[in-house]
Amino acid sequence: MEETANLKLPLLIQSQANKELVHNEALIIIDALLNNCVKERNITEPPETLVNGDLFIIGSSPTGDFADYANYLAFYFEGWHFIEPKAGLTLFINTESKIYTYTGTSWVATGGSGVITEPTLPSDFNLSSPSDNEIIKYDGTTLKWINSNILQNLNKLGIGTSADDNNKLAVSSPYVLLNNAGNSCQLKINKNSSGDSSSLLFQSNWTGYAEFGLVGDNEFALKVSSDGSNWFEVFKCDGATGRIFFKHDAETVGVLGDIKETISSLNYDHGYWLKLNTTVRNISRTTYSKLFEKIGTTYGTGDGSTTFGLPTYNVSGRCGFIFTGQW
Repeated sequence: MEETANLKLPLLIQSQANKELVHNEALIIIDALLNNCVKERNITEPPETLVNGDLFIIGSSPTGDFADYANYLAFYFEGWHFIEPKAGLTLFINTESKIYTYTGTSWVATGGSGVITEPTLPSDFNLSSPSDNEIIKYDGTTLKWINSNILQNLNKLGIGTSADDNNKLAVSSPYVLLNNAGNSCQLKINKNSSGDSSSLLFQSNWTGYAEFGLVGDNEFALKVSSDGSNWFEVFKCDGATGRIFFKHDAETVGVLGDIKETISSLNYDHGYWLKLNTTVRNISRTTYSKLFEKIGTTYGTGDGSTTFGLPTYNVSGRCGFIFTGQW
């Protein structure tokens, strides 16, 4: 007899005798499965009292007329009809008020009475009707789990990755958007004290190559590195005056007469640059003829014939230099 692949429903074929019997058998099987309510499960022999439409799940060790049908469905309609279950078939067991699913080898409970009636909450929950996207949180005052629309005092939060004790907020994403809520949008990075840092560190493969912000003090600065270990301060901004102090060395090129306020540790003459003192410094008019042509005796006459004066510089923690244009 030809049958369907899954439910094994008998198929009509050409020139078949008694087609109504084949057709009716298929309808009986469909009726049994669509009913979806098993009167009892794990039976091992036919019950004594039966009515048409009764559906049972045969146990794993049946006897008598059921001996060859372990785990089968037994449907009674003017006699017994046996249906072989397929993995995933799910039925409600009337006597247990539970849902069972066939795994391919046995029937297992996949749902209890909670799928029929509304569940009750444990005593440590105090929840009202939930709304979309609402969460619950533990309230230390009432010692209950309650409704909440906010997240507060989380130990860690990882988005697309795992947070840890050092990186309590961790985000793994191609982009991160901080958008305004109607007006401005401000990102605040607050440190504890002046000697700490509040900065942005730029890394490649977890090695730092650039950092800017308040790095070790309260003056805005930019630092760079080629290896993540040796760092060089490019500039600092004086919060009191708004002036920018650049780092430079003996090879730095400037414009004749330029004055640089620097954070350099080179607080002595170097290359094309002469250090400025807190008092007028006199230098040779011959040796530094180009600079003398530029500034003359504006900052000091020197000895009046062979020397001239440089401007003074007096900023605590800084060095001042003037570009001479010659060695």
